[in-house]
Amino acid sequence: MLLLLAGLALAGPPEGVDLEDTARWEKGVDAMLDGPSGCWEVVGRATWNHDFGRFYKTRGDAAFVGKLVDGVWTDFAVQPMGEVRKEREKVEKTVYDEDQMFFPLLGKVERREREQSDEDEGKRSRRSNRRRSRDEDESASSDDGDRLARNALTESLNSLSEDVEYSWAKWDEETGHVVLERVVPLKGGGSSEARLSARFPDGGSVPTRMTVTFPESFMTNNTPAARVQDAVVQLRGRAVDGEVFPSAEAFSLGIGVLGFRFHMAQTIRYTDVHTCLRPPPATAETPTASP
Repeated sequence: MLLLLAGLALAGPPEGVDLEDTARWEKGVDAMLDGPSGCWEVVGRATWNHDFGRFYKTRGDAAFVGKLVDGVWTDFAVQPMGEVRKEREKVEKTVYDEDQMFFPLLGKVERREREQSDEDEGKRSRRSNRRRSRDEDESASSDDGDRLARNALTESLNSLSEDVEYSWAKWDEETGHVVLERVVPLKGGGSSEARLSARFPDGGSVPTRMTVTFPESFMTNNTPAARVQDAVVQLRGRAVDGEVFPSAEAFSLGIGVLGFRFHMAQTIRYTDVHTCLRPPPATAETPTASP
């Protein structure tokens, strides 16, 4: 009995890790999704396979260099490695276009601001303080004031979810991780829910692994309604000095709408991240242009 009690005592989290303080790890989840502060040049490789039935199909690989500025992706340069493309009523062909056929789930991307109805505004106002704060952080505008930077996964969950989310933390003795479990009830009632699971090594402040799983099948509330099947998202990061940098990500899902079936899958591996190169400071010997 004494050995059993000793084993249970050793199975707890490290000293100073309070599993009741879930707000700390909630902030860590948002930090991973929103991307690191500062300016970073990111090298990676993307693989995708998108099948939109008889309308459009594409599968391929590309290397890329992108810039992350305070978590916002800018200045993508794509090096194509071969894409097999099938457009409607055309012959399948292999192309080497520099089009960006992938989109990151780690970090934020800019999109044009959409008008919101009064009903949507009312729903947003009832969301928890945590979500309102997160939305405010994500809504940094660009210079034209007409574009917003948002995380694609966060925005998707917000559009699918009810007003109330809940979460809890637990200690995984085998891996030495705090695991934050966040449950996101989906619209439409019933027991349909998505679950986000994030892992924090040694109970630290930022996660290095995150998985989002959805029901095997669920309906969206948009018009026309779509059935989503077998959706899963996996994210990996690397923690350095309290920041989390993208390491790898993948998602896949099936969509059925108006009798058509589509499938999307994507994997991105981030192979190198370094600080942005800056021009050398001007000196007295530096020639300047005449006015």
